[in-house]
This record gives sequence, structure tokens and C-alpha cells, in this order.
Amino acid sequence: MTDDNYSKFSCPGGKGMIINSMKSSLLPCLHHPDDYLNAGVSLKDSISTKVAIAELNDNRKIFIKRYNNKSLRYTLRYLFRATRPFRVFKAVQKLKQLNIPTPDILAILSKRKFSIIPGSSYVFHEYWDNCLSAKEYFELLYHDTDMFKEFCDTITGYLAKMHHAGIRHNDLKVSNICCRRHNSHFIVGFWDLDGIMILNSPTPTEFIYIDMARLISSWLSPGKVVNIVYDRGEITDYFTKYYSNHSDFIFDRKRLDKIIDRFLKRKKRNKQK
Repeated sequence: MTDDNYSKFSCPGGKGMIINSMKSSLLPCLHHPDDYLNAGVSLKDSISTKVAIAELNDNRKIFIKRYNNKSLRYTLRYLFRATRPFRVFKAVQKLKQLNIPTPDILAILSKRKFSIIPGSSYVFHEYWDNCLSAKEYFELLYHDTDMFKEFCDTITGYLAKMHHAGIRHNDLKVSNICCRRHNSHFIVGFWDLDGIMILNSPTPTEFIYIDMARLISSWLSPGKVVNIVYDRGEITDYFTKYYSNHSDFIFDRKRLDKIIDRFLKRKKRNKQK
């Protein structure tokens, strides 16, 4: 979808964009987002964000994410720049242009106090049914080598395409990969695009290594997802080989391993806190 499918709108203390095809059913939600968020099925509620699956008045389900203004640092950071929903909107449009599956944006909303001080902001995504949890597809791939190879080929193909287009994922991990049942097969793609960075030229080598290392480290240490241990050498071989097939980029394994070690040590420290 392009920006032509959306219209700008405003409400007391806020402004945003809304998809034209669902304007009448979405507007009540946009005027009272917290009511819908609190009444929905909560998926996450932290200092920084709240996420829920909510139901509109026409019984359609949507995915709502609220970004909280949690500190003075956040206020200063977004005082004179676009808030996160506008950046996520741009990221989704870029991935759509590259034919990479990701849930559509239905609306975005940014609230400001006194028209300048950033407040809470919201992104409203389409709801994807028939999605496997990270735990479910993680276990499924572990027990099916052919499916895992196909998965690696698809994900690294998307990642190589993004890097060539100057898009750095910046938070590529197990939980940010979506896997959706469709008839007798699966559709994989990306969601939770908060960290994406859009550059003016192909992604620099340093960032390619970081994206790949983050992906591999999440596979080796999925945290609370599931108690399955993949072989590090085998996993690294699969992801790097398939990425190279799509891009002709050859990874220096020693360099990559150092970055993977750094991510794994960080995860270990976070677990101990």
C-alpha cells in the first residue's frame, strides 16, 4: 500500500494517518485508543510499551501498540522529530515495496502536550490470524531440517534484499519473525519494526554483520521461548550460506563469531539481573 491509501486526521492533542478503507470503523478507536487497548487481550505491558489485540465495533480484530513517554530523554529525543509510529509506518511501506510480508498499518497516532511535548503514541496494525507463536515455529523447525533450510533461505533472502535497499533491521530475532499458516504451507515475514533504520545507500558491511549476528545469537539463546539448543556451527553455516546465495556477500567467520559472542554475553548478563 502507498500513502495514497491513507488520509491525515487529527483529534484533541494528537494527529496521525488512517487507512481510507477502514476509516469509519477505526475513528472511534483512534479517539479513545486506551479504552480499546485496556479492553483487549494484553500481550505486553511494560514501562516503554503496551501491546494488545483489540476488537473494533464491527467485530474486526486489530493489533494496537502504545509507546509510552517514559522519560525526559524520550521527550528531548522526539521533541523536534517524528515519533516512532511515523517511522514504523515508513518501514512497513518500504518492506511492502520489496514484497516482504509484514502486517499492514491501519493507522498511526501521535499525541503531544501543548502541541510540542511528545506524549503517548500509537500504531494500529492489521491482525494476522493463524500465526504460530515463536515457541511453536522454533520447535517445528528444529524437528524438520528441510523446512528449516527453506526458512533460512526465505529469511536471509528478505534480509539481503533489505540490506541492498539500504534498510537495516537492527532488531532481528526469533520473536520478531512472524510465521503464518496458509493452506498447506507457511508464510514468514517480519513484524515489530521499531528498530529499522532506513539509509540513503546500501547497508554498510558493519551493519550487515550486526544484523546477522543478532539473528544467529537469538537462535542460540532464545530465552524464555523454548528449551531447545541448536548447534552453533550448523546454524551459522545455514544462515550465512543462504545469505551469500542471495547477495554474493561472504562473511568472515572470525569477525562474525566475535559479534555473536558479544550478543550472547549481553543476553547472559540480562538473565542474571
